[in-house]
Amino acid sequence: MRRDGSRFWAETLLTALYDAHGRLRGFVKVTRDITERRRMERAQALFAEAGRVLQPLSGAREVGEALTRLCVPEVADACILFLPSEDGTVRPHAVACEDIAATHRMWEPLLRCPEDGEVGPSRVVRTGRSELLPELDGARLPPALEGSAHGELLCALGVTSALTVPLAVGSRVLGALCLLSTGTHRRFGEVDRAFMEELAARAALALDNARLLAQAQDALELIGIAAHDLGNPLSSLQLRLRRLSMQSAGTSDTRLREGLAGAEGETRRLGRLVHNLLDLSRLSAGRMVLDTEPLDWRTWCARWWSATATRPAPRAAPSASAWRKAPPASGTGSAWTASSPTC
Repeated sequence: MRRDGSRFWAETLLTALYDAHGRLRGFVKVTRDITERRRMERAQALFAEAGRVLQPLSGAREVGEALTRLCVPEVADACILFLPSEDGTVRPHAVACEDIAATHRMWEPLLRCPEDGEVGPSRVVRTGRSELLPELDGARLPPALEGSAHGELLCALGVTSALTVPLAVGSRVLGALCLLSTGTHRRFGEVDRAFMEELAARAALALDNARLLAQAQDALELIGIAAHDLGNPLSSLQLRLRRLSMQSAGTSDTRLREGLAGAEGETRRLGRLVHNLLDLSRLSAGRMVLDTEPLDWRTWCARWWSATATRPAPRAAPSASAWRKAPPASGTGSAWTASSPTC
């Protein structure tokens, strides 16, 4: 424990002291503050856990809930993820708190609509810069927090230290992560700010990937609906073309028969494309399961070879040496004829 009463991680080395006759005279104790080393070890472990938890294949809500649970109680006593809504206001998206009773006290100030630009998550989302409040007193808040929704939240929980970092991908700010400490054992500092900014950047990538995945799934669903709607008129068109082809079979109009045959071929190609789009939408939605089976390459190659061997060999063109110049005809000019090569 330090002189100010705060606790810290320490490493102690105890050495026994002996005199010249080998008798124990005392001990020497050396204590070193290893708080920063433990913090770095914690950061590495948390980054490894974040890579496992923040899966981009999950939805945005699942990623947000996983992020807040990851930070409590390892980094903070309470953690809130704020995301901007469609109208631009910053709203809570996921909440995690070590004290279950404190969770109920959080929601009333959280549901208040924060003013644009006030200290806290709203300003962090707008500016893209983190905000650190290393020491707070619930009875005497800074003037910038008085009367604000964020200040009411800090008073309701008895927060002693707060840190809010942006979730940014490039120049786009996707949200803000608010970390709160309610005891004297934890004070956020510049090292915590740098650490949480790196973690927030990784979480922002996971949120952005989840958003892109949701958009891709919506697009595939739209493709499936469009392909299904195209299938009905396409089937009707194929039936009408087939009827016209049967009716024109006895006519002598060659161009009509060739045109109908070409139109049938194009509709078959379009039908295969529509079926492929339907299969793609079913696969992406998990409604189609591919049946796999082992393949013997030797048997497959033998079948391919036997099928190829039965085909007639292509007729080879005469080589360059098989051509000779024929004597000129009864007029002018010259001609070339093919003959077997001569020695």
